Amino acid sequence: FTFGSEVSTDETYSRAMELLLCRTEVLNMGVGGYGLDQAFLKFRMIGAKYQPDFVVLGVHPPNYERASVRFFTYAKPLFLPSPSKGSFTIDNQPVPKPQNELARIRQQLRSEFYVFALLRNAFLHLRWKIFGAITFLDRVDQIIDHILSALKKDVEIAGGRLLIVQIPMGD
Repeated sequence: FTFGSEVSTDETYSRAMELLLCRTEVLNMGVGGYGLDQAFLKFRMIGAKYQPDFVVLGVHPPNYERASVRFFTYAKPLFLPSPSKGSFTIDNQPVPKPQNELARIRQQLRSEFYVFALLRNAFLHLRWKIFGAITFLDRVDQIIDHILSALKKDVEIAGGRLLIVQIPMGD
């Protein structure tokens, strides 16, 4: 979407913005398959130095899901809530090499029996229902809220404003 896979440069929405906003340079920093967490980290490491007037973040529903995993097509960083309320750590840093991550996943799958995984997940679900423990989606909501708040703050510090655009699913 943002990157412009399968379209020419003139068909990307970053190019359309550049044409609409005369005398404006628009940098397209989109990367296919990135989650919101990776987009935020890329802005922090690369984008902020350009001191942008505006940062447009296209959010597609799968981006939200990608922020909840440490592996999506390839290994990636993962934000985790810290025990101290309101703070977060970044796990999976430095990002492991693909062959190391594949070996870790294979080892994990070898040591996990389907029945035990099923029972563990059933127990977690029951615990959430009975005791109102924090659910997976609640945790992801906290992470996304943290990422978007931190991105907004970083964009403002760089002198710009953040615009979030929802990119709907094709269905």
